[in-house]
Amino acid sequence: MTITQELDKVTMQEGHRYLVQTHLPASITTFPSDQTVTERDTVILQCTATGKPNTITYTWKKSSADITIGGRYSLNGGSLTISNIVRGDDGEYTCYASNGVGLQAISDSATVTVQLLSQSFRGVPVDTVVLEGNEVLLNCSFNDFESTATVAWNRGQLSLYLGNKAGKVYADPDFDDCCEIVGNTQNYDFMLKIRNANFDDMAIWKCSYSETIILEEEAKITVLEGPPTCEVSGAGPENEVVEGRSDATILVYTEKA
Repeated sequence: MTITQELDKVTMQEGHRYLVQTHLPASITTFPSDQTVTERDTVILQCTATGKPNTITYTWKKSSADITIGGRYSLNGGSLTISNIVRGDDGEYTCYASNGVGLQAISDSATVTVQLLSQSFRGVPVDTVVLEGNEVLLNCSFNDFESTATVAWNRGQLSLYLGNKAGKVYADPDFDDCCEIVGNTQNYDFMLKIRNANFDDMAIWKCSYSETIILEEEAKITVLEGPPTCEVSGAGPENEVVEGRSDATILVYTEKA
């Protein structure tokens, strides 16, 4: 450790006072410790330092990369808070402290281990384009399920369905008119079937899980108008109807009596 002494006045004569100004570089006194956390949790990595002057600047690195404070990262004194933990937060973190005197102080590294949520999606709904009147299936299933958890389906802002492992708890009349849960809820599967898609169904559909955590996934359904239908009142040799051809022209041919 380097100690810099600045002597403004030194007098050896008896009865005189002398002033010593001492500058001490930053020294870390509280180190971050290894932690194991679960996805979506919050972790706090402790770091405090002393020195003279006592105005200390703290920075953090994950491995060798600087951490930019903001968003999910915040500083309280020298301690780093990481909110809404994700898998990518797994790794080693190091605290740096400096007061402008000598070299900056460096803490021992702390390892953050992120455990994956057991209550996570196994299958999620995806954006779907469908012709009017056709059937739509939207996935929503989970790897695990807390005993008191509930699952909801929303169409736009309208809450259509609420259920749990035992089945339906509540359903809006619109739900029973248009839809049904076809997944095995005992196996944490809440797949939704829309029986005859119409333009009311063209919206953002959201499946959500609620208990100690909240999980949400959504998908957009786009409903297209079906092709016009033609009635063939007769058939002639020159006007053969070609099945499976979207570009075929269908003519109505009526035989003369």
